[in-house]
Amino acid sequence: LYTTRKQRTESHRVVDSLDKSITKKAQFETTRYANQVTLMGSELVSSYHPKVPVEVIRLDYDGRELEIWSHAKNMAKLRDTAADIRRTWDEVKPQIESHNGTAESQTFSKLVTDVEQATTVAQYQKLAPKILEQVDKLEKVF
Repeated sequence: LYTTRKQRTESHRVVDSLDKSITKKAQFETTRYANQVTLMGSELVSSYHPKVPVEVIRLDYDGRELEIWSHAKNMAKLRDTAADIRRTWDEVKPQIESHNGTAESQTFSKLVTDVEQATTVAQYQKLAPKILEQVDKLEKVF
């Protein structure tokens, strides 16, 4: 299931950290680690060629990252996440459009541009739920 010992070690570390944060009722850390588990899960299933491209799951992960880091008011993480969204979107956009998802593609492309142009935490906070809502629509394309 894991391709390297490093992946196995990292996933154990994340799951252990998630468990500890739940025990401590540390909401911010729990949310962060739970989102990392989602990302790890998407990476694990990628070799099985799921119906919904793994990149769409990654966009869901990134939408939650926008929520997480906007609540933490971490602009550096928000900018990094915006760049990740752009890279992932550029990779998956052709698949969306080839599955008759032109309307969904146009809407998401506009959101990606909005995220790239965001300059305040409040702007990111406003865009995060829109990204997550639109990712749900991208999933339905498949």
